[in-house]
Amino acid sequence: RPSSPGLSAKKCSSTAFASRMAPANALVVALLASLFGFTVGEIIVETSAITVQPAAKFNVASLTSSESLFSDFFSLSVGCGLSGPQPTDPLPTCTLCFQNGEGDGMSCLMVSPAGYGQMAFYPNTPNEAAMFTTNAVAGVNNAGAFEGDVDPEAGLVCFHREKAGKEKARCALMRTDVIHSGQTAQSLGKVGADTNPMYRNGAFGVQGLALSESHAVVCYLLQNGAVECKGMYADKVNGLTDSNIYSAAVSLSTTAEADAGKNAQVYPVVAALSEDIYVACFPDNYVSGSGFTVSCQKLKLSCGDPADGCLGNTDNSPTLATEGSKWSMGDSTDLNCRAHGITLERVSAFDVEDSTASVLLCVSSTATGTCPALRCAVNSNDPDISFSEDPNDWKDLIGNDARFGGAGVLLAAAVSEGPSDDYLQSFAGVCTAKVDSTSVDTPGVLCFGMTLSPNDSDDRLSVIDKINNDGIEILDGFEATSAVAFDGLSMATASTGRLTFTASMPGSVALFMICAHQENEQATQPFGCEGLSFELNAPPPPPGFPPSPPPPSPSPP
Repeated sequence: RPSSPGLSAKKCSSTAFASRMAPANALVVALLASLFGFTVGEIIVETSAITVQPAAKFNVASLTSSESLFSDFFSLSVGCGLSGPQPTDPLPTCTLCFQNGEGDGMSCLMVSPAGYGQMAFYPNTPNEAAMFTTNAVAGVNNAGAFEGDVDPEAGLVCFHREKAGKEKARCALMRTDVIHSGQTAQSLGKVGADTNPMYRNGAFGVQGLALSESHAVVCYLLQNGAVECKGMYADKVNGLTDSNIYSAAVSLSTTAEADAGKNAQVYPVVAALSEDIYVACFPDNYVSGSGFTVSCQKLKLSCGDPADGCLGNTDNSPTLATEGSKWSMGDSTDLNCRAHGITLERVSAFDVEDSTASVLLCVSSTATGTCPALRCAVNSNDPDISFSEDPNDWKDLIGNDARFGGAGVLLAAAVSEGPSDDYLQSFAGVCTAKVDSTSVDTPGVLCFGMTLSPNDSDDRLSVIDKINNDGIEILDGFEATSAVAFDGLSMATASTGRLTFTASMPGSVALFMICAHQENEQATQPFGCEGLSFELNAPPPPPGFPPSPPPPSPSPP
C-alpha cells in the first residue's frame, strides 16, 4: 500500500486509544489520507518524519512589571492540561507552582496560552487566594489537570513544609476559574479549606503524584528512607476540606537508615493507569554509602464496594493496597545499578488495566561500567508491573557521560498520545539536568524524543526509538558552573499535537513544557521554562482547506 513519506500503515486496535480528536482535526486527517495514500486510523510516524524543536520561552523577564511580586522560585513544578479563562481558546494552559521568597509560601502562576510561538501569564497578586500556603515549602509536585474532560479547570498540587522537624505534607486543589476578591475576571486560585489537609507529618523529597478523574495517589519518602503511599478523593468543586479524604498509608519499602530519606536525591514517582489502578516506582534496596536502586509496585484504590470501582464515587477515605508482586531492578545482576534519578509515565490510554497497559520507566545511574547515565524501558506484558532483566531490551539514551550521571542529576519526562486516534503511537520526551565540573560551557539541560510503537506480538506500545540521537540542549541562560547546581526540573504535556499546518508553524505530535531552577541568588535567570515541539515534516492541507487563523491572545484579567 502506498504511504506518505515518514508514515506507514498498520492495523488499528480500536480499544488502544482514548477519543481525543476534534472534528476539524479528523477532517484534516481524512483529507491528507485521501491525498497522500495512507489509511485513516492506521498512522505510524517514522522517527525521520519528526523534528524536535524548541518552542516559546517563559522566564523571569516574562514577568515584566509583576516581577517584584515573586522571587526565589525554589521547588518549582509545572503542570498542564488545564482550560484557561477563555474556554474557546484551543491553546494549552499550564500552571507553575513554586516557593515564593516574596511571600514566604507557595505561589502558582497560570501560563495561558502555553503555546508553540508565545506564552502569556496571568499574575496572581500575592493574597490569601493566590498563595497556596503561607509556610515555606519544598518537594512541590504540580500534577496539572485531572484525567478526562469533565472539569478541565481543576488541578492538584502536593508539597511538604520546609521546616526541620515539621515536614508536614499537604495537597491543595487549584482552579483556573476563581474570581478573586475585588476582581470580576476569572483567574487561578485555591479552593477548599484555609489550611490544606495534611496527609503525613514527616514527608521528604519531591512528592510523587498521579491523578485520575477524581482521585489521586501520592507517594513520599520518610526520614529513614522508607516509602509510603496514600490514595485520596478530590472534590474538584469545593476543594480539599479535611484530612479524611486520604486513605491509610501503604508501605512500599522498609527502613534504610537514619536520615537516608531526608538526604535522598532520588524520589518516588507514580502513574495512573485508571481510576482504580496506579503504578509507583521508588528508591529501594538502600546500601549505605552508595544509595538506592529502583523498585516498582502496582497499587489498587478501592472506594466502597470494590466491585463498583472508584469512578464516580465521592466517598472520602478510600482504601489503597498493593496488588501483585514488587519488581526490583536490584534483583537482576545485569541491571543492578545505583539510581540517581527516576521518571515514570503512562504510555497506554487511560483506563487500560490489563496486561496491555504500558508505562515508561527512565533511570539515571552512575555513568560508569554497565550503568549508563540514562536508560528507559516499557514494562513487560505481565499482570504485575515488571521490566525486562535483559539490558538489551532497554533503550540507552546517554552512555557513560559523567556530565549526566551520578549524584546531583535531575530527570523529568512526559508522554503525548498524539494528535488524534489515527496515530497508533505515543510520543515521549525525557530531559536530564546536571551542572558539574565537566559542564562549564553548557547549561546542562539535555532532552531526547522517543516514539513508542506497537510491537508485533500484542500491539503493546513497547518499541522505543530515539527521534534525536544526540538530544537537544534547551533552556540557555543558566549559570554553567560547578558551583551552581540545578535543584529543580519539571516537565508536562502541554498539548498532544496539532494537525493544522502553516508555512511558519507545521503540525506536531506533541508539545511539552520543561521548567528548571537553579538556587543562586546572583543568577540573572533563577528559573526558565521552554516548550519542546515534536514537529511533523508533512505537507500543508490540500488546496481549498486553508488553515484556521491563530486565536487572539487572551487579555490579562
